[in-house]
Amino acid sequence: MVLALLVPAIAVGQEGDPTSGRGPGQEIIYVAAPTLAPIRIQLPEGYDADQTYPLVIGLHGHGGRGDEYFTPAPMFARAGVVYAVLQAPYAFPSAGRIGYSWTLRGADNDAGDQGDSELSIRYILTVLDALEEKFHPGEVYLMGFSQGGTMTYQTAIGNHQRFKGFTVFGSWYRPEWFSAEEVAAANHLRVFIGHGRQDAVVERSTTSSEILKAAGYEVTLYDYDGGHTIATSAIQKMFEWMERGQ
Repeated sequence: MVLALLVPAIAVGQEGDPTSGRGPGQEIIYVAAPTLAPIRIQLPEGYDADQTYPLVIGLHGHGGRGDEYFTPAPMFARAGVVYAVLQAPYAFPSAGRIGYSWTLRGADNDAGDQGDSELSIRYILTVLDALEEKFHPGEVYLMGFSQGGTMTYQTAIGNHQRFKGFTVFGSWYRPEWFSAEEVAAANHLRVFIGHGRQDAVVERSTTSSEILKAAGYEVTLYDYDGGHTIATSAIQKMFEWMERGQ
């Protein structure tokens, strides 16, 4: 199933060098404008619209795509979870194909700060509004990988009343995103952090878990064999963790 809905796009631009399409007398601007975003959805096996199910919203990593992050959808169906995958809004060439970024700077290094992170958070929340209206989930979790994990931290903690908890894989946390008071206000959120032992892209760090635990969060850590990826075992452990919180 693909759900299409109106979401905000982006804001502003700069002059730069000709190799990026910014020559003399030329510039690129970015304008926030409505667009339609396809949301890939996996329903649980034996889905009954009169029943309530957990909802997991998936956010892929930098350079990834929604269809790739949808690959483990059958696991969610078997686990009785509604799985909805978003695609980040900013397209750019990546390893001979088109990939997507949650921030404009991740797709255009010359763009500067255009408020794009805030717009991506609004996009995620707009999707959540539509999914809640359609599926009436019993509980909602965010699940982000790499850059999608950074958006998960920012969206879930900044809008903690909307979520039961969140999961991040192969990601990182920056203390400057929130004040100590803002972090503490969201400590009812359940947190699952997974990281590949051989991850050579994002260094494994305990910064996020230490900050969150100090603020009173329940944090589950799971290290798995593998690099900058999500192991099948990690997703299964996440399901078990979700069940313990019901």
